[in-house]
Amino acid sequence: MSELRVRRATLDDLHRIVEFTIAQVHEGEGAIKGRELLQQGIERALSDESLSLYWVLVDDNDVPVGCTSATREWSNWNNGFYWWVQSMFVDGSHRGMGGMNKLLDAIKQEMAKQGGVQLRIYLNKDNRAAKSAYERSGFQRSVYEVMVMLDDTPDRGDA
Repeated sequence: MSELRVRRATLDDLHRIVEFTIAQVHEGEGAIKGRELLQQGIERALSDESLSLYWVLVDDNDVPVGCTSATREWSNWNNGFYWWVQSMFVDGSHRGMGGMNKLLDAIKQEMAKQGGVQLRIYLNKDNRAAKSAYERSGFQRSVYEVMVMLDDTPDRGDA
């Protein structure tokens, strides 16, 4: 059995991250969103760490078998950044091997290095498997609820 490890993602990982993200959305929401816009967004973030940070979970041959990304949100109340897990995916054949926790540890280490104040995640309310996995990893339900404004939003395709 291969030993999984985490490394920072590079532009060379773009196509695998796009595939993983499409699989994540399909599993979590039962939908597949626009590939072109998604690829452009991931490529932009991989080229500009102020937008998002990406890590890949790799096997012994440095082949990506999962990925995660995190963004930061300023909190004036706490004078620091909340860190948000934006995506998380581990290929089915590599699940149950501690990969998700390794990816979360990579985010937490970078967050601590940068003085982040809290790690947060939002996920589809119907994705029971993801909720359970995150709860096992130490996440707790929040008193906050996410809301979105749908009116006057620019058309971004089917994203």
